[in-house]
Amino acid sequence: PPVVHEMSAALEFGGRLRALAAAHSDALLIVMAASFERPGAGAGWKGLIHDPCHDGSFQINSGLRLARKLLLSLASLGV
Repeated sequence: PPVVHEMSAALEFGGRLRALAAAHSDALLIVMAASFERPGAGAGWKGLIHDPCHDGSFQINSGLRLARKLLLSLASLGV
């Protein structure tokens, strides 16, 4: 799955996915995958957990809180 860069975009996608999941619930179980880190990222942005402000500040505690908040929000959407 693509790496989450912005929480608002991930929540918007989750809402769209929920609508699709409801429309096809008789035949499919649709779930959302969310990745917070860029695997093997040698240079550049490392991901939401390591650099939530996109500024190289590496505020990992803030990144973990944001990731948990996003996952709880997505779970409440049902995706």
